[in-house]
Amino acid sequence: MAVYIPASTWERARETVRIIRSEEQENFTSYIIEFSVPPTKWTLSRRYKQFAELHEKMTKQFAVNKSLLPPKKLLGNRSEKFILQRQKELEIYLQTLVYMFSQLPEPLALFLELPKYEIRYITAALSEMLFTEGDSIIRNGKPFTFTALQLNAISERLKLGEATCYSNNPKQDLAHLVEFVNKLKHLLIVGSNQPHEACNFRPNGLTYELSMFKSLEILELSNCRCDTKLSSVGHLRPLLKSLTIKKTLDALSEFFLCDTLHWSPTTDVQSWPTWNYVTHADFSDNKLSKIDASIKLLPNVQHLDLSHNFIHKIENLESLSDLSVLILSHNRISQLDSLHTYLGNIHVLNLSSNFIQSLHGLSKLFSVSELILENNRISSMSELKHLSQLPCLEVLNLLNNPVTFTVDYRPQLLLILNSIASEIILDGQKATEKEIDTVSVLQALQLARRETYSKIKPNSEDTRTRILENDMPVNDFPFQSASSLLKQENNSLIGNTNENVQFRHQVESLRKVGGSDWLRLLNEMHCSASKNEDEQVVKDCDKGEGTSSDTTFPSVCSSESYSEKLSPQVCNAITFSNEISYPEWLINHFDSDNEEFKTDLLCKRENDPIDLEHSTQIELLHARVLWVVLVKTTECSRSEIPVCMLVLNTGFMLFQLKKCENREEFPDFQHLRTIFVANVVSIFLGPCSAYIEFEVRSGNGTELLTMLLNQVSANMSVSEVQTLYRFNLLQKYNPFLNSTLNLENIDFDVPKSMISRQFIFGQRVCVSKVLHKCEHDVLHYIFITSSHLLLVEEKLHNPKPAEKLLSKLISTTVKPQFKVCTLISVHTNIKQIHLKDIDCDKDYDSTDVEFYNKEIQSLLYASGCWLILEFEPNTVLCVNFYNCKQRNEFLNAFLGARKQR
Repeated sequence: MAVYIPASTWERARETVRIIRSEEQENFTSYIIEFSVPPTKWTLSRRYKQFAELHEKMTKQFAVNKSLLPPKKLLGNRSEKFILQRQKELEIYLQTLVYMFSQLPEPLALFLELPKYEIRYITAALSEMLFTEGDSIIRNGKPFTFTALQLNAISERLKLGEATCYSNNPKQDLAHLVEFVNKLKHLLIVGSNQPHEACNFRPNGLTYELSMFKSLEILELSNCRCDTKLSSVGHLRPLLKSLTIKKTLDALSEFFLCDTLHWSPTTDVQSWPTWNYVTHADFSDNKLSKIDASIKLLPNVQHLDLSHNFIHKIENLESLSDLSVLILSHNRISQLDSLHTYLGNIHVLNLSSNFIQSLHGLSKLFSVSELILENNRISSMSELKHLSQLPCLEVLNLLNNPVTFTVDYRPQLLLILNSIASEIILDGQKATEKEIDTVSVLQALQLARRETYSKIKPNSEDTRTRILENDMPVNDFPFQSASSLLKQENNSLIGNTNENVQFRHQVESLRKVGGSDWLRLLNEMHCSASKNEDEQVVKDCDKGEGTSSDTTFPSVCSSESYSEKLSPQVCNAITFSNEISYPEWLINHFDSDNEEFKTDLLCKRENDPIDLEHSTQIELLHARVLWVVLVKTTECSRSEIPVCMLVLNTGFMLFQLKKCENREEFPDFQHLRTIFVANVVSIFLGPCSAYIEFEVRSGNGTELLTMLLNQVSANMSVSEVQTLYRFNLLQKYNPFLNSTLNLENIDFDVPKSMISRQFIFGQRVCVSKVLHKCEHDVLHYIFITSSHLLLVEEKLHNPKPAEKLLSKLISTTVKPQFKVCTLISVHTNIKQIHLKDIDCDKDYDSTDVEFYNKEIQSLLYASGCWLILEFEPNTVLCVNFYNCKQRNEFLNAFLGARKQR
């Protein structure tokens, strides 16, 4: 750190200040000055006008000779010879001033920027500022920020043994700064690993101590070094109540034991000094790989935040008996083994954005009242049974787990939670009256199932015992169980009139509950009962809901060619798309939180050597993974390419998915290309956020990259583009804005006045290859209005160069083509409903279609959440949604539209 020593000789003055070069600007010449106070040196830029302003002050206030500064020249002042001469003359001018004054005058010190780098001037500026504002800061309890540089300057200034006032200004007396530091209660220290301004040192390379803070209660450190640069920390142990350290630590011991001599990880923690008064500790956003034993030095901590680290295991917390709030979000935790032995008195536990699959370790955490498990890998409803015995649970968040895409996820979970179902806040909202009614109906079904099983004579006593003791498996509940019950009791229920009426009454109760529940039960009844009885149940369930179909609108296809009920073979045939749909487990498992996956992607960059230990870690910290489909267009053909898109601060990389054999291994990728943000001309967002188009510089012109993506990826990409690249997304022509259909720009033949323009559901879907003639550049959208269900196709339009030139000349854009390919009244009678979720882990028979890779063919073209609706008399709609949640939303919207008659 710089401590200025007066230049007592001319030689010393020449070493202290030099003009090392000149730089030509647009209308003037600037001179680069180097000022050296060993071991510190810095550079600054000044033009002649600033020299003249300094000289005017020096002549008026300090009687400097007016002729010392070389005169101004109006003509020929930009010639190289003149600039070299002027540079030498200005250098001599500065060296003369430095030699003349043992204490640099304030105008000269400001000109040479000493208040940024020299400790006397730094502390003097702080003292003057705190003279006027210090009392207000202390009185209001406001936090005050010191940089590592300022703290180093204070520490070094106190060691100089000089008068407390270095200048003639009493406001700059060091006593004002010392008094403020003694009284300060809330301190924020900000460090930096970057060079300070134009200097040759980094603030985090400076040492400083904290013994001067006598009243400190709250300490915050951000981007500092604790291992060797921070001293006198032990002085704070009897003072601190709150401790926050961010972007600083690789291990907790770096701070807690930074001034403890001869400590070792094997040493008994009881021999280490403790922080008995700290109740709030925040160590988020560091690089902690584990919770080491030094956490035990906070025996009375109540609130502990360890989020945004790299922690794999919860450990060393058993001695923190007062701990009630623990935040471990955005880590790498996968196992929760017997947490009650570590967290005996925990009230709030945040484990969001980890790799958790099993909840068994939470089953005895009886004190927890708020449990946050958002963005994990919980996929089975059976895992949620472990939460049913937590008596104090009031808030539960499971958003963005695979299990939340399960059909009827909320009613199933509320049934599991049973006694607290009406009070608990689940995923941000309490159970609605409708959901509570649904749970009541499901409980009735459960009770009916128990009674039915009690009548069944099992093949063995063991079987009967297993049925009665285990009750109903959660994975099968509710309607899989109902279907199973129907199959087992079909003959007795239908044969007995009273039981048949009771059963139909139960189905009618389900229908009144709403949602997709009654539709799915209806489907299972079709599959389990005989044809005659099945038609009767459909008639009973749909009474008052639909009317006989007199529609003359175009339909997807006729079902006359199929059997009365679609067989599994027929379902397999029509639920095969030539549009790519990523399975949920793939995009959930290999996402932005999977650091190993992102590292694996970066390693596949071609002709781009990288340093995984340094630069790549910075890239990975902010990198985002998006699963998209690249529409590749040539003069002869168009194709869809499955792509993983890695979004970085400098641009994005595209990796083609080549192979994906199972869920445990990384998929095989090939690096397609890297696109830097500087080469992006514009970005367009398609209708319903179905795709994004990037206009990118290529050669002497531009090319258009079309990326198809789901709604979640679209929202994420929009946010990333606006945050990282500062781009304003342009909206492509969209006839579906603001939940309104612009029918004038959609092609179909029926009278437009018959169709309601307001839609209550709209989303891009994939369609069946069997039922549609699909091209790779045609997208499909499904909409529900209060009157009709519409399937709309969009022809992606990539204008040729001549068309693009014409559109620019006349200031217009070429509109994409929209056409209605299916239009069905929402009140048309439902004949049959099929739900099919394809398991991509199993072999899928698709020998009739040849794609470039069998694994990719099975994984992407035969996956998804399919919905098949058969309407009377012979109309079939077959669409594929990205996930079960979207399909459920569609069914709920469809049912709501049918009820509004």
